[in-house]
Amino acid sequence: MPIYRLEPIDPTDSIWNGEGIKEAVLIEAADEQMARGRVAALAFSNMRRSSPRRPAATSLWLFSSAASCILAADHPGAATDGRSAGER
Repeated sequence: MPIYRLEPIDPTDSIWNGEGIKEAVLIEAADEQMARGRVAALAFSNMRRSSPRRPAATSLWLFSSAASCILAADHPGAATDGRSAGER
């Protein structure tokens, strides 16, 4: 399966304050839609574990206006388990 790199377009924007993941993520997925959905689910899961606040109803990872999503199959050291780039 291809590996996608998703990254907030502007991680300093306050709209990202409610997200569980706010940095670049490499993830294995069949297509862009699945990649966005998987990262959104991971962000939701991370937020539920780390914050008593109620998570946002819709993740910013799902929107191309908020997060980029590019095919990164040739990325050396690409993780396929949804770990963020900083967690390796």
